[in-house]
Amino acid sequence: SLEATVIAYSALISSCAADHHWRIALQCLDQSKHASIEPDAVACSAAASTLEEGNWESSTALIAEMQRQTIRSGVVASGVLIGACQRRDRWRDALAVLRASASTSVRLQETTYSAVILSCLNSRELPNWQVAGCLCETMMTSRVGIDNLAFSVCMSACEKG
Repeated sequence: SLEATVIAYSALISSCAADHHWRIALQCLDQSKHASIEPDAVACSAAASTLEEGNWESSTALIAEMQRQTIRSGVVASGVLIGACQRRDRWRDALAVLRASASTSVRLQETTYSAVILSCLNSRELPNWQVAGCLCETMMTSRVGIDNLAFSVCMSACEKG
């Protein structure tokens, strides 16, 4: 007999992600909770990657659920959701995901910050170079550090400001 485990659910959700079936991925994630199996960062990251394409509202709800259950979303899930925010011109949501991720023990990468900074700078709604500048400062004064891409993005923020 097969035993339902977090690994089995994660594999199933990852399979749904590969085939772009976000509804089924969400159902599996929900079913795992009903089976008293706490989804891990792998399952949530896989679900987040399917949601990016299919259902934006569920994507932000997934991050909220992960925070409520104190699931460490990891760099992958955060990056997927921030990328989705950037592509949908939602810099405020990208910033919220960054803040939520930073409040956990997840070690954020330069590329994660760069994506949020670009989201702020390239917004069609209201480009926000002040927020971008603050994020650049945070990168330089924190343990995140700054790489060439991030440095270029920060310089762009300074030029626009």
